Amino acid sequence: MCGSASAQVPSEFAIIDAKLKTCLVKADGVTPAIDNCNEQAKTSADLILNRIYGDWVEQLKHPAKDEVTDSTEILKRLTASERAWITYRNTSCNLESISMLAGTGETNVYGHCLYVKTRQRVLDLQGIQGSRQNCSSYRRRSPVAVLQSTRCPLFDARLKTGGCAPVTPALPRQPFLKRALRSQGAPVRRGVRLFGA
Repeated sequence: MCGSASAQVPSEFAIIDAKLKTCLVKADGVTPAIDNCNEQAKTSADLILNRIYGDWVEQLKHPAKDEVTDSTEILKRLTASERAWITYRNTSCNLESISMLAGTGETNVYGHCLYVKTRQRVLDLQGIQGSRQNCSSYRRRSPVAVLQSTRCPLFDARLKTGGCAPVTPALPRQPFLKRALRSQGAPVRRGVRLFGA
């Protein structure tokens, strides 16, 4: 989901959020109306989630020649993760709604929670997929070359650049990498962890 498809999702959620806010104002505290607003927002978020997930699955089912092995494993993990996430979302929202247990607001809390968690799942999937796409070229390079030039955001959550950024490599703990870095004259610092704390 590079480029315009990724950038489109935040604006789609901005529209959904605005519609939800307007709908909740019009609902004027009436429980069935609030439930309807939350259901509309959740349905819209589900459509986006299904599109993002479906596009990624299609990419994984038809990979480039050098990505076949990885794609099979990623598809297996993605499918298992999505199934587990659905269970998590539903049970977590069920728990969150206990603040209004047996009251008329319980369905309001539950419905809004489903929307919020679905929205976050879309952003999480995009982040995972984007990290993989941004860093896929680094997997084909030697560990020494990667350490000398860049750090991948998948390994360092502190990077907010959306891509890989230059870094002076730290002295790794693995002896073979230490020797390789020293033999190539790479500048290394002692006492710093390889991929941050």
